[in-house]
Parts: sequence; structure tokens; C-alpha cells
Amino acid sequence: MKNLIYTLVLLTSVAGLLPAQQIYRYEFEIVNMQHGVNSAADDYSPMFSPAANRLFFNSFREEGSYGKADVYYAPFENGEFQEAQNAGRTFNRETNDGSMSLAKDGFTVAFAAAGRSEGLGDTDIYSAVYKYGTLESIQNLGEPVNTGNWESQPSLTGDGMVMYFASNRAGGQGGTDIWVTRNDGWGKWSKPENLGPGINTPDDEAAPNITSDGGTLYFSSEGLSGYGGMDIFMTKMTPEGWDQPTNLGKAINTEADELYFFAPDAGDFFFFASAREGGKGGLDIYRGTPNVFGRGMFTLVVNVVDSLSDSPLPSYVDVFDVRTGEMVTTFATNTKTRDYTELLPANTNYRVEVSFKDYPRKEQQVYNVTPNESRRVKFVYGSMKLADFDLGKYNIPFFVTGYYRPNVRAHLEELNERKRTDLRGANYIERVPEGSKKYERYESYAETVEQLFDEVVRKSIDEYLPQFIDESGGEVVEYTVTGYADPQPIVGRYVENDTVSFYDANGYAYSVKQGDEMTNLLLSGLRAHHSAEYLKSALAAQSSDPNSPYRRLVKDGRIKFNVIAGGVSDDRDDFAAQRRIRISITRKGRKTEF
Repeated sequence: MKNLIYTLVLLTSVAGLLPAQQIYRYEFEIVNMQHGVNSAADDYSPMFSPAANRLFFNSFREEGSYGKADVYYAPFENGEFQEAQNAGRTFNRETNDGSMSLAKDGFTVAFAAAGRSEGLGDTDIYSAVYKYGTLESIQNLGEPVNTGNWESQPSLTGDGMVMYFASNRAGGQGGTDIWVTRNDGWGKWSKPENLGPGINTPDDEAAPNITSDGGTLYFSSEGLSGYGGMDIFMTKMTPEGWDQPTNLGKAINTEADELYFFAPDAGDFFFFASAREGGKGGLDIYRGTPNVFGRGMFTLVVNVVDSLSDSPLPSYVDVFDVRTGEMVTTFATNTKTRDYTELLPANTNYRVEVSFKDYPRKEQQVYNVTPNESRRVKFVYGSMKLADFDLGKYNIPFFVTGYYRPNVRAHLEELNERKRTDLRGANYIERVPEGSKKYERYESYAETVEQLFDEVVRKSIDEYLPQFIDESGGEVVEYTVTGYADPQPIVGRYVENDTVSFYDANGYAYSVKQGDEMTNLLLSGLRAHHSAEYLKSALAAQSSDPNSPYRRLVKDGRIKFNVIAGGVSDDRDDFAAQRRIRISITRKGRKTEF
């Protein structure tokens, strides 16, 4: 017995049309049913009945036949298909007896037969009742289902009320087409409708198989783009009608003819017929497992969006079958497409995982999906902290006592001069005479403060900002600078001319203008403001090239500075260490107006 293991990848287009889009993939075992089923003649049109536990099929074999093409069945016992037997005189006559379909009740049958005296055309469709291994109450369906042409290959929905079939009757798209007719509940079938140019082509379409729920149709086509000969396709019913047919891919389709796809809604196997190399002769019947087709299909809709603008984001999406752990589909999203739709087998639980940049991988469960439904999962990405520099851990003062410009050498050198001019009257600012021991200590602190600012600038320019340049989604880099004051009381008024605005940690807005009474909170806000200004100038100084990441992001409005008054810091034993700042760098979704 020849066993072939395939990873089945369904494609929306092949053979020179649009680039193939992967729909889903499973690893399938495809087996030629040589033992007991296939013969050197054509064996085709498999139909498995879970109620009867039999695989029915048609064969042109001579041994044991009543006519040219007969109906046979292979019992399924102890996990194996047994030797095929002719289905008997109630199924077969001296002419061709064709495909049959059995509704879910296990009794309602539709079948095709050629050359019978009561027939209207070359081949007609009949109804019957299946009981105890025989057919009873056989009736030609008559008009409008049958005509003087060829009607064959019927397939019933599970309730037996809708039937798809193939015909070369007038009014089609050309060749043989797929048609549908509906029972009114009183035994009368409606005038058949052609499934239209979305399914049918000027060439042949044949061998329809409708799932029990009526939502997914499998059929063979010579006119749709495929691998050669007749290929098997799948289409799902939507509110707008049948969607674009999907080729079942190279695990099932070959350069030869593949037809008569059948997938029961229960059972481990699906079946089809193929004339591929390696068979016993002509068309052979193949079985595949696992049977993910007969349960019907559902549409998974995936959104990956930004939390601020709700715009789509570029990401990678993987979908897993929860039971098996198998990845059944993977695809990439982009910034132009919002909805990504994937056609997947229903009645299966899935896990959807998304990777987006350096964010932690996210996942959502999709459980209890039913045939024909549409299930949407939405992944929302907001801010992500890239770095956090809590400079208090260095245990040095970042500011001269009472002062708010960061203690770098340039600010320290100008402090005494400013105390005599625009800072005159700011008695809350510590006096640090040049040449004093205190001045020397602050000089050594200033060197460390500059190094720490340089570290923030270097990592921004080398690591953080470049990753946003090729980011077409327009994400924003947000610098949040938080200032702190020690708990020592401050007495005096703000003396500078500039008005400075900032927020406290709760989001309340503050501003400091000349003459305002100073407080620890206002001092912490001033420290955050002047530290942010120093950081901006340092970033600009290290980004002199107009095409540098910092300059380009500033020009595009994609860098934002938040200034936060942290108030009194009391989490350090040393008052000097409480005079500090904190800098965090955060990715903040798409660009918005600030």
C-alpha cells in the first residue's frame, strides 16, 4: 500500500495567475485504497455513510458487475475497509449507474443512472430510500431537474432538502456546470439554478460535494487555474453568495485529473478519485486523514491595530490547532489592510498568536466555532517601554540644592554669575563659591551626570530611534522626564522671566511664572523641564546630519517629550540622592496630534 505524507497548503491561485496565498495547512496522510477497493478499471465517486459504515463508490470493473458502471461498497470494520462488493440489483442495471448521495438520516438517497427506460436524457437523477442495504421507492426526479441532456453527480445537504449536481443543460457557462435545486418539503424540486461565473467556467465543472451543513462546496474544475487536468476546489457560502473558489493544493491535486471529493461530517477520512501515477489503473480512489473538511468551514478575521489610532500594524500571525498543537496557518499583516480573513475548518479550537516588533507575543483562544460563522479576533498594541533610566540609583545629587538646572559643568560654571543677575533673590538655591570644597564635589558629580545623560543619548541614537525610521506605521517615541525634590522646605519665589509648564504624576497641569511661591512640587517640575531641555539639546548636538534618525523623527512630529513633576522623593536615605530625575523612553503607537 502506498502511503504519502503531505503538508496540505490551500491556495487561492496557482499556475501563473496571482501569487498564491496560503489559506491553511495540515499534514495529511494520503493513501491509495488498493486493497479491496481499487481495480485496473476506473474506480470513482466515493461516498462514505457513517450510518451504514460503508464506503460506496462506482467502478467500471467487469468482475461481479451487472452493467458497464456499477455501484459497489466496501464495509468498514475493525478500523479497516474490507473487500468491495457489488451493491446489488436494486442499485445496478445493465447500463451505467452513477454517483449517489445519502442524506444525514441514512435513508434519503439521490443517485444518477444512464439509459433507463423512464429517463428523460442521457443520464438522469433519481431519488430512493436506502433500507437494509437495498434501494426502495426509486423515482426519476423528472422535470425541471432532469432534461434531455446529461444530469448526474448529485450531492445532498444533510437534511436532504438541497441538491447540487452537474449538467450540460442549456443556460450554463459552457461545458458541464454545477447547478443547485431545492425541495419545497412536499417532494417537489425547484427549477435548477446555475451557480454562475464565480464557480462555473466555459470549460467543465463537475463532481460537486456539499457539506452536511450546506455551507462549503467542493467540486472539480477544468477551467479554473490549477495544476493540470481537473482539480478539486472549495468554496464557502457567504451572505453575498459563494466566495472565490480555493484550490485544495498539490497534496490533493496533480497534473492528472482529480474528482469526486467527499468529506463526511463524521469520521477520520476524506476521499477523492485521481488518475495520478502510481495507481492500479484509470481513476483510483484515495483516502486522506485527518478529515478536517467535512465539518464545514468558518471565517477567521484577524485585526492587528494600534491602540491610539486603531490603524493596522505590520505583524506576524500564527494560528494553531489547540488539540494537535499543529500550526495550521501563518501570515503577515501590513499597515494598509485591516481585515485578514482565513478559511479554517469549523468545530475545532484554535489559538491565534501575534508577534509585533519587540512587544511580548500575544495570543487569543478561538473556541466552539461552528460552520459558516465568522469569528473576529482583535489584537491591540499600545505603548511599550523601551528603556527606563532611574538616575537616583547612582546615589549622587543631580542638582545643586534648591536649583533646577541639571548639575552639568556648564550649568555649574554659570551658576555663581547667574546668582548675581537673573537668579538674584533666589535664596533657596545653595551658594557654591568657585574653588570651594563644595564646588569641587559638585564638579565631580557633574562629570557623572554628564556621563549618564550621554548614556541616554547614545542608546537613543544607536539603539532606539533607528528602528522607527523604516516603520511606515508612524509610531511615536515618547521621552518622559520626571523630576524630584528632597523633603527640605523651600522658602522664596521664582525669579526668572520664563514661564514653565508641566504636569504632576496624576496628570494635573501646572505652570510656574515669575513671582510664584516656590514649593517642592514646583521645584521638581522645573527640574524635569530643564533636564528635558538639556536632553533635547544633547540629542540635537549628536544628530547634526539632517537625515539622522533624531532629526527625521522630530521633523515628522514623531518625538514627544513629557515633563512630569514627581514631587518630593522620600525613597532614599540620602537627601542628595533624592535630588534626581528619571527618564523613560516609550513606543506610543501611531502619530497623533499632541
